[in-house]
Amino acid sequence: MEVIAAGTGTLEDIAAIAASQDATAFNVEMSMQELSGYRDALREARGKTAADRLDAIIYGKFGKDRLRRLLGQLVHSCNGLDQLPESAPAEAAAILKAIEALNVQIAGLHDEILGFTN
Repeated sequence: MEVIAAGTGTLEDIAAIAASQDATAFNVEMSMQELSGYRDALREARGKTAADRLDAIIYGKFGKDRLRRLLGQLVHSCNGLDQLPESAPAEAAAILKAIEALNVQIAGLHDEILGFTN
């Protein structure tokens, strides 16, 4: 993703993303369902705010579900082309930012659950 964002990516990089998406689709879907199943237990243990944070991690603006859709859109935008479209670096950069935001959300919820403070 970094090479695509830097403007030096190739269609082979996109093909690798597509292959990864295909190979992990079932496992990611199962993990999202499992996380969603923990929501009620998390709400009981840590309150509605923590449960809402988990929902954001799964389904929110920078959530796992949206991230997979963004990756799929990037792959789709390259279908049938002989080179990456001009929009690919910007799309890849947006995906990298979404990944970073997701990781921050995950770390924040993790710390909240374990009772860590800043």
